[in-house]
Amino acid sequence: MASTRNHDGGPTTEEPMISGPTSTIAATIIRAAVQPPPHPSKPSAAIGIYIGILCVIIVVVYRMNLVVIRTVRTYYIEMKEEAEFKI
Repeated sequence: MASTRNHDGGPTTEEPMISGPTSTIAATIIRAAVQPPPHPSKPSAAIGIYIGILCVIIVVVYRMNLVVIRTVRTYYIEMKEEAEFKI
């Protein structure tokens, strides 16, 4: 790496803006964002991938709804018992 600096004190073009493991992670993320994902050779494979992703999303949303419903139901029962206790 070059240790020379520009006239404004900033890093030169040969010098990375960030260094260490953070720069490696950032470079990997940027590289993955710039490169298009590999395309499956058959359209049916792409359809299968999309259906799989959709199923995962549906399952995650369903589980989250179950947790929310269970939490609200428990809260409602506790409030109802507390109201009965006060009477």
